[in-house]
Amino acid sequence: MFYSFFRNIFKLLLKIFFRLEIRGVENIPKTGGFVLVANHISYLDPMVLGAGCTRRLDYMAKRELFKNPLLRFWLIHCRVFAVNRSGNDLASIKEAVRRLKNGRVIGLFPQGSRKAAGTDDIKKGLAFLATKAEVPIIPAFIKGTDIALPYHSKKIKLTKISICFGEKMDVERGQAYTDIADLALQRIRQLG
Repeated sequence: MFYSFFRNIFKLLLKIFFRLEIRGVENIPKTGGFVLVANHISYLDPMVLGAGCTRRLDYMAKRELFKNPLLRFWLIHCRVFAVNRSGNDLASIKEAVRRLKNGRVIGLFPQGSRKAAGTDDIKKGLAFLATKAEVPIIPAFIKGTDIALPYHSKKIKLTKISICFGEKMDVERGQAYTDIADLALQRIRQLG
C-alpha cells in the first residue's frame, strides 16, 4: 500500500509538472519476474521508471542511503534493498535472485550510478541476475530528466519527460554476461 500510494503521487506530479509520456507498456509482462533496465542520467529516473511501469518494482540502492533512519524507513517500505557497490555483495545478489524467482520485478540502472548523457559504461550485473533467475530483461529509455534535473545540478526545470519500454530480451544460460549487457545497452539506445 505504501509503494502504491507514493507511486501514484509521483506519477500525478510527473504528469502535471513534466507532462510525463509513457510508451510501450504493452511490452511489460503482466506476470512473472523480469529485470527492468534503463539509462540513468538524473535523480528523477527511479521515480520515472516506477511511475511508468505497470508492475511494482523492487530496486537495489547503494548501502550509504540506508544510514539515515528516516530515508531507510521510506526506502524499505518502497521495496528498496541495500547493495554494497564497492565489492561483491553476495547477500544482495541472492536477495535479488530470490525476488526475481518469486515473480517480482527488479528495476536497475546498469550504469551503476548517474552518468552524463552518452556515457557507455555498463555493469554486467543485470545479465548475471537475469541468467541466474532465468527471467527476461525489459529495456527502457528515459528522456528529459537530464534537462529537468541535470547531472550534478540541484535546480529543477519544468520540461517534458518521457519513458519508453522495449520488447523483452530472453537470456539463456551460457551466454556471455558481457554480450547480454552490451545488447541491453544497444536496446536502451534504440528506444531513444
